[in-house]
Amino acid sequence: MKYNIMFYAYHIKKIIISFIYVNINIIKLLLWTGKIFRIKACGPISIFIHPSAKLTIGQNCRINSGILFNPYRYYNKFSIVLHKNSVLEIGNNVGFSNCTIIVKKRITIGDNVLIGGGTLICDSDLHSLDSDQRANKKEDVLTKEILIGKSSFIGGGVTILKGVVIGENSIIGACSVVTKDVSSNSIYGGNPSKLIKSLDENG
Repeated sequence: MKYNIMFYAYHIKKIIISFIYVNINIIKLLLWTGKIFRIKACGPISIFIHPSAKLTIGQNCRINSGILFNPYRYYNKFSIVLHKNSVLEIGNNVGFSNCTIIVKKRITIGDNVLIGGGTLICDSDLHSLDSDQRANKKEDVLTKEILIGKSSFIGGGVTILKGVVIGENSIIGACSVVTKDVSSNSIYGGNPSKLIKSLDENG
């Protein structure tokens, strides 16, 4: 009996906290962008959007952030950072968990994409490869657009680096580092990620 009470108490708590955060996060995005996005963002999210940046979110976007809503890599709460003149386009029916998206140029995420906990998507090197530039804080940072094709599934703990195009209906294995393009209908994994199997194959 005790455990049944604990179980129901946990889920009631989760429903109440979810309701609160969903509305807080809608207001937070409204304050940053001046737009109302009808998203379901459960848990604390972190947002920084430069006034010149552009954010587009499709219908039925779902975000899990924090230990209560996804315990996997819960310490990485969902965060987006949009730098000057950058663009982030998120399609319809996209799901995120505890991931970080940093945009200096452009990142496009297609419809029906699922992105697992602790994933990092970043379209730049963030720092120069030149040590003198890093020391002087005047860095020429390389940037290149990222495209994640529709119906892709990105496993937990994945890192997607600048210039990558992930083809439609592809799967990236957990904790992979994606440095090069991924073909459609394929499974990739590893560091750096490599083709494991084509989903077009039988068996």
